[in-house]
Amino acid sequence: MPGSHRPLSKRRRIKALGGLLSDCWDFTSRSERQRFLRAYVRSGPEIGQLHRGLIEKCAYEKSYAAWHRQGRYCFGNNAAFCAGHRDGFRYHGDKQRAGTALRELLPDPDKILEQGQIFKPGSRTHAGRIYLSCGEGFLKRFNDRGWWYRVRHLFRRSRAVHNWKVMWAFRYRRIPVADPVLCLEERFFRILKRSYVLTDFAEGGQRLKIVWQGLSDAQRCCLLIVLAQLLGRMHRFGCLHGDLKWDNILVCATGKGWRITLVDLDGSRVLRRPAANRAIRDVGRFLRDLEQVDTTGQWGRMFRRSWKKWITNI
Repeated sequence: MPGSHRPLSKRRRIKALGGLLSDCWDFTSRSERQRFLRAYVRSGPEIGQLHRGLIEKCAYEKSYAAWHRQGRYCFGNNAAFCAGHRDGFRYHGDKQRAGTALRELLPDPDKILEQGQIFKPGSRTHAGRIYLSCGEGFLKRFNDRGWWYRVRHLFRRSRAVHNWKVMWAFRYRRIPVADPVLCLEERFFRILKRSYVLTDFAEGGQRLKIVWQGLSDAQRCCLLIVLAQLLGRMHRFGCLHGDLKWDNILVCATGKGWRITLVDLDGSRVLRRPAANRAIRDVGRFLRDLEQVDTTGQWGRMFRRSWKKWITNI
């Protein structure tokens, strides 16, 4: 074909390198991605002129398109997910595990919830640990708060459906959240009543505030670095938690380090592009709790340095 062996233009090279970096994103480490960029940006007079920021931007846009496409699957009937109506509820679920949960929760999920261990009784939400034949789970109910609440949600998704969508968006970006199992939404002629979201129970996880008290200075340093890397990567991918208080971060020590789980995603959002100012506000809630246990300020300074490094680089 005429012209098929012509050198690629600068724009096409950026798109090609961005696509390659995007394809490798999930199974390469940060240092490997840095070496990739360094090799291509600094090698040769032609490729050396490529702007590193443009490659990163192109890689992120391609990754976001893939994540967005994957995120739509959680609302359909396909190989991984199921959806439908049953006993007055609209449901979305993990195809492998939702069947057992549906049989035991419906027609009245509150019956199972009240038999479990209640962690969060409240006027807006009611949540607790429940016991099903398929294992332990964490069931969260978003209460029917009256007519104004119903009118507001006539043409809006319930908070349970929002949680379901955000949890899968976080998981596709490899942000550690509890495994989502099932989402239930009760409507009558579009009028929203109760809604629920069921996840796996984070076995062994304790609130960061409790774990912190029993750690040595070396362990605290290691844990803060892990948290800074996690939150920096989360914000780098356009994810905002919305309430990063220490009670919403579960920590479990393992033989290989720390297992972190983020919970309570009611206020979480996924942005089309990362926003530094919103990320700073989001991490500010974490820093307020850190300041309460950081009398000298050294932990805060160390966390900020590590977090900024991860949010400004791939």
